Amino acid sequence: MFTTKNLDRVLNEVRGLHNKSIFSPKKSILAYRLSKMSSQYRGNAIERMIRDYYKSTGKIVSYIGGSASFDMMVNGRKVEVKSALARVGVVGGVVKYSYKFQHICPNNFHKLVLVFVSPEGLSVRVMDSRTAAKYLGSKRAHRNLYVGKRIVGKVLAA
Repeated sequence: MFTTKNLDRVLNEVRGLHNKSIFSPKKSILAYRLSKMSSQYRGNAIERMIRDYYKSTGKIVSYIGGSASFDMMVNGRKVEVKSALARVGVVGGVVKYSYKFQHICPNNFHKLVLVFVSPEGLSVRVMDSRTAAKYLGSKRAHRNLYVGKRIVGKVLAA
């Protein structure tokens, strides 16, 4: 009775059907694909990408993941990986991205890897637990880290 052609004809009439996304395959296919995933699925994929990166640099990696208090051991150090999608905002006519990294407890890790997923691609930064505690205002409590204009931490490099 009905086909996808029928649906396509009426979709333009339905308001609010499509949320415009700042992510596009033309800007970065990797970021676009990650943006289409659920946050849990995306987090698991990014953790494994970071694991593979560390392995490729010759480090000894033991991946834990799941509900553990940290994600992996890298050369005997506890590493936590957090990722956040860019959220767009306009300030004074200028488009700016902000990021919200959730549920961070510096007491549970030695190194924190932050993966910023922007429409242009991924940016990866790393910091120790003391620096993370400074930004969060607590070492033992689980907090959210809101980052706007300034991206924190050192660039993750080989």
